[in-house]
Amino acid sequence: MQRRFRIILLLVSLGLLFFEGCSKKGDPIVEPFSGRYKFTAFTIDSFRFRIVVDGQLVTDSLKSGKEFTQNFTFVEDTSATLKVYNAITGQLYVDSTMGLSIGSHIIPIVQLSAGTQPVVPGVPDETPPLAGNSKIRFQYVRPQPIATLPSATLQFYDSIKCIIRKNVPGAGGGVSYDTVVLHQNEVTKFYEARIGATYNIEVRDALTDFVYNNGTGVSINTTVLPALNTAILYSYDTLTLGRQRYRITRVY
Repeated sequence: MQRRFRIILLLVSLGLLFFEGCSKKGDPIVEPFSGRYKFTAFTIDSFRFRIVVDGQLVTDSLKSGKEFTQNFTFVEDTSATLKVYNAITGQLYVDSTMGLSIGSHIIPIVQLSAGTQPVVPGVPDETPPLAGNSKIRFQYVRPQPIATLPSATLQFYDSIKCIIRKNVPGAGGGVSYDTVVLHQNEVTKFYEARIGATYNIEVRDALTDFVYNNGTGVSINTTVLPALNTAILYSYDTLTLGRQRYRITRVY
């Protein structure tokens, strides 16, 4: 009897030791996540930016019209400090935070008026689009001449008339969707369409209806754009008879 009791006691003790060992193995290992961040710049004046995230240098050579992509690794959705400097003078332009999460993200650095300080725009105060759609608005900004063209030859008109056409794949389109008069640096409302839609803008004189640009090449496709977008409309070259060529570029 005593021998049987000792065997039972031994088995119970071993069981207790086994479960105690299991409980001391520590917290489960958390796999790190990764987010892909694209830093972009669009400025009227000439800048070279230095970008620092959580005290670590990301790049010190970002210029207008260029981009730089960096992957960040983290263990949970969190935030990091974001500082943007003038790489030449050391002047601090942006001292903010950026969210870190899984997926691809765009961090834009924007200056739309000469002589102003570059900023990282916040998320527009706008209702998100329906699933499968995207939203975009347009802002009229000063000319961005090509390198071989003197800026004096391009006119920054006080106001322009924009005839906006929308073409949705499989649903037809190409006809006038909206007409709006934009003054310098003014922005339109948001337009919503299915992802993959193309917007085309014809630029005219706001008073005489003289066609500055018939819309050829003045278009933007929403296939690769995020849910909410702001695109700028600007002239970059001259045509005959007082006409100018315009472009649309997403900036944030």
